[in-house]
Amino acid sequence: YKNTYAQGSFFAAVYHRIIDGTITRIVTQVPGSVLLYNVFQNAGRSWNTGVEFVWQQTVSKRLSLSVNANVYRSTFAAFSVVNQYPVPTTYTAEKQQLTSGNFKLNATVKLPGNWETQISSVYLSPDLLPQGRIGSRYALDMGLKKSIQRGKGELVLNATDLLNTMQIRKT
Repeated sequence: YKNTYAQGSFFAAVYHRIIDGTITRIVTQVPGSVLLYNVFQNAGRSWNTGVEFVWQQTVSKRLSLSVNANVYRSTFAAFSVVNQYPVPTTYTAEKQQLTSGNFKLNATVKLPGNWETQISSVYLSPDLLPQGRIGSRYALDMGLKKSIQRGKGELVLNATDLLNTMQIRKT
């Protein structure tokens, strides 16, 4: 569904995505060893069912906003794989499910003198992996742009993850 109006738009979607060959790294440990072997494997079937919303709005001549929200349920079917290196080692997982999502906010502000700034933030909730979970994380990014050469060029300065919070933690 999409509705466009004079100063913005609203988009909503419902989806169901099926993956018959989920390619992912599977970590195994040979019995009696302290080494972990990380090998790409086909973990079988997985699917996501969710809903996504996108709202864009020009608030004023100087300010525009964009908000994106996505909530979904991830499912990984039970699977078993054999890592062949360095010796055949079997890994088996039961069926897993988790409801997850993300939220993004983007604000663009036009400043005097052909300057523009953009602030973006994202929150990613805990999510499911074929072999474990990934923790929640968030980030704040900022950019500054100056139009030059009568609009034919621009200078850009970007800073990402200003709070150093986009730390990936897996279990």
